[in-house]
Formats: sequence, structure tokens, C-alpha cells
Amino acid sequence: MSVAVHALEAGAAGGEAMAQRLKIPFARIQTHRFPDDEFLVTVPTPAKTVIVYQSLDRPNEKLVELAFAVEAWRRLG
Repeated sequence: MSVAVHALEAGAAGGEAMAQRLKIPFARIQTHRFPDDEFLVTVPTPAKTVIVYQSLDRPNEKLVELAFAVEAWRRLG
């Protein structure tokens, strides 16, 4: 089974530490904020199973980024 940890920018350090402990690949989910406050979220190529790591302190913005990431994975199949 192919398993990987993916993390948004705010959770990258924790996600990378988790991947190292589990001895599985790690990848960052890239986000770009445009001047009008819209987001572009680019996800890595998904593994068969993806563990998404994200701290949810101050969750409003992070949940929007996470929702965009989920939609991007859905489009990738």
C-alpha cells in the first residue's frame, strides 16, 4: 500500500516530523494567495492513502485551504 503524509504550509513542520517517524514520504501542499485574497492550492500527486496533517488553530482560513486541497485531489482521482 502506498502511504504518504501531505501538509499545508502552516503544518509542514509537524507533517514532516510525522512522516519521518512513520518512515513514509512527505510532500507539501502549495498555496498561493492572490492580491484579492483568493487562494490557489496545488496538491502533490496523491498516494493511494494520504494522511493530511494540518494544525487547526485559527481554523477559518486553514479550513478553506483544506477544502480546496480536497477538491484538487478529487479532480486527480
